[in-house]
This record gives sequence, structure tokens and C-alpha cells, in this order.
Amino acid sequence: MKESKQHSSGNNDSDKPLNEESERIIAKEYRLIPLEVDSGSDDWQIKDLIKQGWEYRKVGAFILGVVFLIGLIVALTKPEQYKASSVLLVESSGNQAGELLRNYGGLLGLSGNMFDQSSGIRPDLYPDVIRSLPFQLELIEQEIYFADYDTTVNIYTFFTQIYEPGFYHAFKRYTVGLNSLEREMGNKNAPALDIGWRGKDVLELSSSQRAVARGMTEVFEISVDGEKLTIEVWLPDPLGTTQLVSIIKRSLSEYVIGYQTEKAMQDLEFIERQYEAAKTRFINIQESLAEFRDENKYIATARAEAELQRIESEYNLAFDVYNNLAQQLEQARIKVQKDTPVFSTLEPAVVPGSPGSPNRVLIVIFSLFIGSFLAVLVTGGIVVTKNVVNNFNSL
Repeated sequence: MKESKQHSSGNNDSDKPLNEESERIIAKEYRLIPLEVDSGSDDWQIKDLIKQGWEYRKVGAFILGVVFLIGLIVALTKPEQYKASSVLLVESSGNQAGELLRNYGGLLGLSGNMFDQSSGIRPDLYPDVIRSLPFQLELIEQEIYFADYDTTVNIYTFFTQIYEPGFYHAFKRYTVGLNSLEREMGNKNAPALDIGWRGKDVLELSSSQRAVARGMTEVFEISVDGEKLTIEVWLPDPLGTTQLVSIIKRSLSEYVIGYQTEKAMQDLEFIERQYEAAKTRFINIQESLAEFRDENKYIATARAEAELQRIESEYNLAFDVYNNLAQQLEQARIKVQKDTPVFSTLEPAVVPGSPGSPNRVLIVIFSLFIGSFLAVLVTGGIVVTKNVVNNFNSL
């Protein structure tokens, strides 16, 4: 009996540590309670921010009014520009010349593979050619009839002496600034156009001439898509715009053709001179041979036979040179044809009936959008800054 009590008491003693351990484990348990979010407070914060922003509505209205006024001034005073464009297809005649050689070159002893490699200015480099300073100088020297001004002058004189920029020009000068061409518009003190730069490696230009030439890139735009070349021009005169498109097309084709055929033309001229000299020598020897045979028709001496052989050798040599140069001459002529690019007009320039710019309605709408955006941005910035400062001071 005592043993059983002791045993039971021993069990009770051993259970105590387990109960204490369980209590410690239970004490370390955590209860997860869902957080109740008051969505109405966020709505109230947004409404509060809007209410605070409304207090600065005069600031927003002032910003909107200033931006809208600037847009209205630009829309009403920006000078009208007429746009004319033309699309060209630029293709090399090298493929045609190569095909011609492959078909008929055997009759002349020419190879069809000798002109398969194309060379010269690639169409994707044409915009760089047109934007180069020498090309720009060529453009400003071209005379154009400006129908609205009833005068025919070069582009340089038109922009510096005739064209009057107006209020927009002055407004832009004291806001965003003018480009090089706009700074010379209406400059009555600009020196006369000097064409003494031609043929010189180092160009000496007046500041006005350089500014107008460089500023011509603001007047036109060139884009290339494969073999298709698009030229777009903006000028304050509709007829003058169309004429400038034609001038750019003609000047570009002359420049590219002259550049690509220069070497071939030099070779052709050299071979032609050599060919004419060989032809004359061959004809003279041919006549000498015929004359010698007629005079020694019935003479059969060793001396006459030796002289005949000598003349016949000269004749054969002259004929070989003459025949070889004749083949080279045909090759050179085909080379010139091959190197000459072909400019085909896909869409000609048409005299515009109405100005292409400015789009006055779009300018006003854009100014309203920018003004509204800036007004909201500024008033919102003021409210946020004010709240941050107040929270900081309350700490």
C-alpha cells in the first residue's frame, strides 16, 4: 500500500515538469487578429488634399492662363509656311549595263563580270550630301520667283533683305531663342552674297552667308527608304516652295552623277585620245602597206621582200593596238553608263493650295493641356510641401 502511494506520488512529481513546460509553450503562443481598415479614412484624405488644393486655385488658374496666353500668341503670330514634297526613285544602271555585257559583250570581246561591282554614293548618304556646306551654298545662290512677293531673287537675298519675320520672330528671340537662319531674317545690314568660295579648299564666308547656309537645314527635310528618296520643303511662299524642291532634285542628281562618273569620264577621255592616235597610226601604216605593194607588184627582190615584212609587222602591231583600244573604248563607254544613276520621279512637287503650318487649333489645344498639367502639378506640390512641413513641426 505504501509502495503504491509512493508510486502514485512519484508519477505526480514527474507530471509537474510536463505541465510547467506546457504552460511555457502556451504562454509563447501568439494570436493573429485581423486588422480592420477604415477605407473611409483614405477617401477623407483624398478629399482633404483636393480641398487644400482648391484653396490654391488662383495659382493654378494663373499658370493655366499664362500658358494658354503663350499658346494663343504663338498660334496667332507664327508665320504661315507652305509645304511641298516630291518622291524620287534612285536606281543605278549598273545592272542594266552588266546584263548588256553578258548578252552582247562576247561580240566585242568584253567580259560581263567586269562591271558587276557597284561603286559611288549610296542612296542612304544622299541626306548627308544635301546637308553639306558646299551644297547649302549652292542652294542659297539659286534664284527663285516668289509669287506672293512678286520678285525673283536668290534665297540668301530673300531671307536677309525681303522677308519680314514679324512679331513671332521677336517673341521667340526673347523666349526659346532663334536658329541661325532666323537670326539673319530681315537683316538689312547683311553683306551681299559672295560666290568666291567656289573652287577653294578653304572657305571664307561672311557670318550672314554661313548662318543662312547652315540654317537651310531648317527649311527642308530629306528621308531615304531603300531606293526611295523623299524631299520636303517649307517656305513662306507656295510657288517658291515648289521651285526649291525642283532645284534640290536637279542639284542632287547633277552632284551624284558628276561624282560617280568623274573617274569613268576621265578614263573615257584618255582612252578616246589613245584610240584616235592608234587609229590614225593604223590608217597611215595601212596606206603605206598598200602603196608599197602597188609599187613593188612585179618586183621580187630580197630587199623588197624584207621591206614588205617590216611594213606588215608594223601593220599587225598597229592593228592589235587599235583593236585593243577599240575594245577598251567600248568598255569605258559602258562603264560611264553603268556609273550613271537614274533619278525617276514617282511623285512630282505640287504647288500647295493652303499653308501646311501652323496648325493653330492644335497649338491652342496643346497649350491648354500643358497649362492644366502644370497647374495641377504646382498646386499639388504646394499642398504636399505644406503638409510635410506641418507634420515635421508637430514632431
